[in-house]
Amino acid sequence: MKESNLSKLAETRDFLTTAEIAKTFSVLPQTVRKHICLSKNFYGLVPIKFGSKLLWKVTDIEKKLNLGENA
Repeated sequence: MKESNLSKLAETRDFLTTAEIAKTFSVLPQTVRKHICLSKNFYGLVPIKFGSKLLWKVTDIEKKLNLGENA
């Protein structure tokens, strides 16, 4: 179910914004930023910094969501 939401968000893009990844994981964007500040990752996902923005690889997010379903 979450993967279909992810494909709607990503469409043809390779990266998501912090707000979009927060929506995917049902948390606030500040929660994602806090994880990055404290541990340099968000549940094992490491963003790419582009200027002042954090961008997240859609393929990494899909892998993480699929691991959660198989566990």
